[in-house]
Amino acid sequence: SGLSKNDWYYIPEGGHHPLAVNGVAELVSEIHIPYHYLATACGTGTTFAGLMRGVEQYQHSVKLMGFTALKKGEFLLDDVQVLLGEEYNNELIHYFSSEFALGGYAKTNT
Repeated sequence: SGLSKNDWYYIPEGGHHPLAVNGVAELVSEIHIPYHYLATACGTGTTFAGLMRGVEQYQHSVKLMGFTALKKGEFLLDDVQVLLGEEYNNELIHYFSSEFALGGYAKTNT
């Protein structure tokens, strides 16, 4: 293929990787309208971790809301904490719940 190991990054399915966290964090700096909350669906917790890092870096007064795609998905906050280490800031979380998971990932409750 002609590519060396230094020419590409492997990011696991779902994006659960520190490089993905960095990429999402940069997105926060690209929002140029006033806002008070950032909300996201959560499958692996990586997007939520990236938003938390970005808010810490660029928008200190913003609160985060996470809606898990998994039944009983509150455990994802543990994964977020692992991804961020000492950067993890529980005070930024306004709401985090699996209340609206609708039966679990890729399912409905109908």
